[in-house]
Amino acid sequence: MEVRHLVMQILAFMWSGVFSIYIVNSLGVFKYTAIAHALLIAAIFVTAFVFQTAKNKPEVFDHKFFRGKDGEHD
Repeated sequence: MEVRHLVMQILAFMWSGVFSIYIVNSLGVFKYTAIAHALLIAAIFVTAFVFQTAKNKPEVFDHKFFRGKDGEHD
């Protein structure tokens, strides 16, 4: 999963640069498009990680999982 995330980030930066230089004709736009792409990809991977965890270990999201040893909430 980490390798896929790295590859997606590299592609995002590449396409942000291409968009900034060829479409808008400005390197100043690169920082905004790079940040937007990084946030979008990070959000997708966090969401995928949460869904994968919920599928493989549903007990993590069980209300009882967040209780202390004595059964009380912290």
